[in-house]
Amino acid sequence: VTTFGRILANSPDDSEARHGLGVALLAAGQVAEARREFEHALALDPDNLGARAGLLFLSNYLADLPVAEMVAAAISFGKLLAAGVTARTSHPNDPDPERRLKVGLVSGDLRTHPVARFLEDVLPALDRERIELFAYATMAEEDAMTERLRRSVPHWREAAWMSEDQLAELILADGIDVLVDLAGLTGNARPGVFARKPAPVAVTWLGYFATTGISAIDYVLANQWVIPQSEEDQWVEKPWRLPETYLCFSPPKAEVPLRAPPALAAGSITFGSSNNLNKLNDATIAVWSDVLRAVPQSRLLLRSAPLGQAKISNATKARFSAQGIGEERLILEGAVADYAGHLDQYNRVDIALDPFPYAGGTTSVEALWMGVPVLTLKGDRYVAHMGENILHNLGLPEWIAADRADYVCKAAAFAADLDGLAALKRSLRARLVASPLCDAPRFARHLEAAFRGMWATWCAQHGRPLP
Repeated sequence: VTTFGRILANSPDDSEARHGLGVALLAAGQVAEARREFEHALALDPDNLGARAGLLFLSNYLADLPVAEMVAAAISFGKLLAAGVTARTSHPNDPDPERRLKVGLVSGDLRTHPVARFLEDVLPALDRERIELFAYATMAEEDAMTERLRRSVPHWREAAWMSEDQLAELILADGIDVLVDLAGLTGNARPGVFARKPAPVAVTWLGYFATTGISAIDYVLANQWVIPQSEEDQWVEKPWRLPETYLCFSPPKAEVPLRAPPALAAGSITFGSSNNLNKLNDATIAVWSDVLRAVPQSRLLLRSAPLGQAKISNATKARFSAQGIGEERLILEGAVADYAGHLDQYNRVDIALDPFPYAGGTTSVEALWMGVPVLTLKGDRYVAHMGENILHNLGLPEWIAADRADYVCKAAAFAADLDGLAALKRSLRARLVASPLCDAPRFARHLEAAFRGMWATWCAQHGRPLP
């Protein structure tokens, strides 16, 4: 933030610096300020694709922004992106629907990151006789997770320093059949590569939860809960639905024992959330404040990296204070660096609260792994349905609230049943492990079938009929 501030002090009309400041502010959890900078950057340069992508990504955090508005902005972004590149209209790939497929993964998150946690057990479970994996790693940072993923991918390409033209040419040279976007419009994403159409089939999955607006991406991987038929008009990409869950969680390797719900000893409920601070919009804070009022003596534990800074912690307290919630009801903490320690913090929480519209993914499954049930709100878009997918696959639909008022009522009702919370805590981990959410071989078969179906459709259109 300081660096971009210095640049803008001398060049206030620098659109790229405005965009950079917006990215830095968003990373710090300052959504409103980031939004102003992205909009300022676009006012200076309407063709600033980075600022457009940043504003689209940020829009997912806004509770009351109409979905139609977001879709229109994404389509506009996709058209502007496509206008600046030449998309390949033919591919030399052999249109044999039964042959071994070359599948390429494009991601800047092949490291300790939520995306990687949903790949770690799935990649080694894929049938190597049917799928030949390639990875195009667009990040500069690597860690132990990177090494684990690398062992599951026969062809690993370092692509962080490649231009979009260079990366597209490499993908073409590798003969990729199905190219998988694992970033969407998030950090280190390469939307321009997909706009160039270097592979016959492209699908977006896992890293972004709204339409990219890029017509060259054929499909979005989903299921019946995150993209119901009534919401297909929110997508430029065609939904390809998996039969159960659209993601598979890799259970933590860290040995972290479960402790009894803290309310049994304290006599009062602790609600909690470890979600990205950006997700705590005004609507979410208002509803969570209503929850605290509905459950006397309860407290709310929030953990997010920016809350380790006094300025941001105090600003968060002020937002709750504006809702009539005193700071004695809040426990605000920064992130825990050690993963085992991070998981152990869930032992201090009785009920996890899911924000909206940007629901939790990794944080929700981690809470459930630690025996903490998650209360979510029924949504109206993919990003708002993620909690529903998790709870339906776990067989806990009663933890899905129909609306904001129901969210408060359910929170109060569940909080009043301490014996029920204790029984649920004892059973949740085993229930999660037995569910489709953690069955990597089963999920891998569904994923293979999806790739094969997409490929067979392309083959039927390019020379050979479906078998």
